[in-house]
Amino acid sequence: MFTGLYFDGKSSKGYACHVDFAPSGLLISYQKFGEGTEEDATVTWDVEKIHKGHYVKTEKVTLRYGDYPNQYLEVSDPGFFLALQSFYPAKRFNASDFEFLRNIGAKGVIGVTFGLTAFVLLCYFFILPPVAEYGAAHMPVDMEIKLGDKIYEQMMETANINQALTKEANDYWRALHVESPYLVNITVIHEDIPNAFALPGGQIIVYDGIIKEMKDYDEFAALLAHEYSHARLRHSVRAMSRNLAAYVFISVLLNDASGTFAVLATNANSLKQLSFSRELERQADISGYQFMQERNINPNGMLKLFTTLKGVEKNMTVPRFISTHPLTTDRIEYIQDELKKDTTHYTEEHRDLKSIWSDMKHDE
Repeated sequence: MFTGLYFDGKSSKGYACHVDFAPSGLLISYQKFGEGTEEDATVTWDVEKIHKGHYVKTEKVTLRYGDYPNQYLEVSDPGFFLALQSFYPAKRFNASDFEFLRNIGAKGVIGVTFGLTAFVLLCYFFILPPVAEYGAAHMPVDMEIKLGDKIYEQMMETANINQALTKEANDYWRALHVESPYLVNITVIHEDIPNAFALPGGQIIVYDGIIKEMKDYDEFAALLAHEYSHARLRHSVRAMSRNLAAYVFISVLLNDASGTFAVLATNANSLKQLSFSRELERQADISGYQFMQERNINPNGMLKLFTTLKGVEKNMTVPRFISTHPLTTDRIEYIQDELKKDTTHYTEEHRDLKSIWSDMKHDE
């Protein structure tokens, strides 16, 4: 007979108990307290329903019994562990934590390790991305807009908005007569870096540094066509979904969402995302080209835009494998290929766009 602590699963109170062994299972006797009364109680644990809890160097044994809410038994006596092994040698709750690994041998351990690693990599690289993109593709438009507005609000808290150029950029956009599920809003920010990007739901951010570098109105049309294509094709939502899904997956896997492993996981995921981002940029370039075609704006403006960017980047060396955008030279080449195939004659002057662009260059 052994002494221990019994939990009936109905409350957090533990009862001092005596434990006996029988062929059918464990007999647990304890004093049950009621409303000012005490009574002797005995429960029988069917050996087939006992589950292993925790063994601490076999000196403290915790057993779990039944379905939810589980009953528990704690016994702090090294002899109890030996008695379990003696009375019930073939039962699963008696097995050592590493018995399975010992039974399959070294080759088996290697095989299991390889299989688990392969499964994790398969999930990360081939299952997780399409699942994340499926979720992004089926996100309701109003939810996408709310997401973009929330990000926009946070960004604008510290931004220095160029009010004059913002008004004129939105006038320019309206002059393009675009039918869109989004209420497209363009914000021009004082920033010397020649850059622009699109947020979910139709928010487009343009740095005035890129406006200063452009010379012709069709370059700005190309820029807006490219960024609107990102929004229309839900590129930012897709990228965010991939990043979030991958981060959660790795954090759960490593059980360390805030420590060193999480930092390493985030950096590793950023590297994995690069090739995906380059493909999205190419899609936006080609879609932007078609956007200009549909409005009879000479797509040569996109070629001029990339030529301008190449001039800005002439003092920068960005290796292909660490660039989230295709190299500007590559973009020039595939836009040139599109222009060679293009048989459209672009004759419309677009005086309204030219006039607004002239005002923008005056206010830059």
